[in-house]
Amino acid sequence: MAAVLATITIIVGNVGALGQSSLKRMLAYSGRRAGPGNMLAGVVVGNAARVQATVLYLIVYLAMNLAAFAVIVARERESSHADDISSLAGLGRSQPWLAWPMTIAMLSLAGIPATVGFIGSSS
Repeated sequence: MAAVLATITIIVGNVGALGQSSLKRMLAYSGRRAGPGNMLAGVVVGNAARVQATVLYLIVYLAMNLAAFAVIVARERESSHADDISSLAGLGRSQPWLAWPMTIAMLSLAGIPATVGFIGSSS
């Protein structure tokens, strides 16, 4: 039953986040819905290695979300850009020191291979 709940939570959280145009709302929506599902999936297995992987995932997930929110807030404060997804257009050219942390955070939150988010979610 817990595995089914975890799966539904992950799917609903990620699909629901796709319709958001606000970066903060997108991160919050996927974090509140999909994050607990990913953690529950690690605990469902029940062995010590999976619980340790879940703790690693939680730490990485927190760090990557904080990095993404910090970039969004810094972008808002430095310019008149809102937190709309389209406000990230041209960030690499105008503020590469903000683009790199945002890129790494997003890739890690997506679980792309070679990022810590991938290691934490697949362990």
